[in-house]
Amino acid sequence: MNDFNKYHKPEALDIREKLQTLPGWVVAKGRLEKEFRFKDFSRALLFVNKIVNPIEENQNYPKILIVYDRVVVSLYTTSAGGITLMDFAMAKEMNELAQKYKNPQKIQLIIKKGTGIKKIAQLLEKHQLVRNRYDFEIYTRAMDFAPKIKAGEYEFEAGLDIVALVDLLVKGKVKRYKFTIPEGYNLKDVCRLLNKKKLMTLEVCSKQVLRVNLLKENEGIKDLEGYLYPETYFYESDVTADQLFEQMIKMFYSKVDDEIIKNSKNLGYSVHQLLSFASVIEKETGVADERPLIAGVFHNRLKIGMMLQSDPTVIYGIKNFDGNIKRSHLKADHPYNTYTRFGLPVGPICNPGMGAINAVINPDQTEYLYFVAKGAGRHYFSKNLKQHNQAVQYYQLKRGPKPEDN
Repeated sequence: MNDFNKYHKPEALDIREKLQTLPGWVVAKGRLEKEFRFKDFSRALLFVNKIVNPIEENQNYPKILIVYDRVVVSLYTTSAGGITLMDFAMAKEMNELAQKYKNPQKIQLIIKKGTGIKKIAQLLEKHQLVRNRYDFEIYTRAMDFAPKIKAGEYEFEAGLDIVALVDLLVKGKVKRYKFTIPEGYNLKDVCRLLNKKKLMTLEVCSKQVLRVNLLKENEGIKDLEGYLYPETYFYESDVTADQLFEQMIKMFYSKVDDEIIKNSKNLGYSVHQLLSFASVIEKETGVADERPLIAGVFHNRLKIGMMLQSDPTVIYGIKNFDGNIKRSHLKADHPYNTYTRFGLPVGPICNPGMGAINAVINPDQTEYLYFVAKGAGRHYFSKNLKQHNQAVQYYQLKRGPKPEDN
């Protein structure tokens, strides 16, 4: 477009026709105007930085208002005293640029440890993250950023300028992945999860769960059951199996802190016994408000020397359990079976969450000694065997009268 044409002011009819080809643009108070919306402030700011080029090239300076994720642009050719073809050309270019920043292309790049600044610059140019690798080199060296760039897997949005790009590299804003260990997962469940995430093989995981040296107290403990705290964990693409398990144990001690350990010991339980107790509660109910009550029942049983008789402890010791617990299972003795052995199981049967751990330390004060599932994940509680048998008849065998509500 030559200088004469670009300063041409179109007639009202031509303006209406041109607006039909420019989505979002309107004429307001004699100016060509549009409000752009972006995902966040950073994208809005990137867009404004990019429209600087056509603005400078045309020496036609619009009014620009940035309000968080919104950018309002108002075009008007001052020298011509109105809206010109140049304003329409700039509006079209801004629409195209805005589309890139509303849905920017994601570009993944891995920078290995020990990669020099020249090689990094070449990689960035190859992936079209910078126009000229020498500009990147000059900037990073001049600002002494070159030795501060961190290795890792990055995911950049196309269109970043060198300053923003270097800022991400220096801060080490690498791509992070995550996995979540749900409450009640046991070691086998965790290993299957980590294997599914392709973080390690089942064989490697089976060795990692034996790293009891990571524990502050490990005498007599054979594996990490109970200590892999249920939480969401974040990691980078080059994470090792050693690092993941160290992260999980670190998380455990950040949650099960000195105060909890002190309270547990005041009750007469070691950390391992606390987790054994909590793991049984975790597997007995998924209903948060029932945990303290079930803990109260088990505390009562332990005080009077009564067996816990918890089905989940039996199931834990059954190889290849098919989901159907039988009387023969209840009678088959193993170290976790609380139908054949008094007291707590020999160790945790899963990895309990904080709700179950707190329930052990702060149980409900109750006279209940029994409970039976009554549906929807909830239980009926009884003070004596007669009440309990009636509840079993009604809720499990669908016979007899309904017990009184509790």
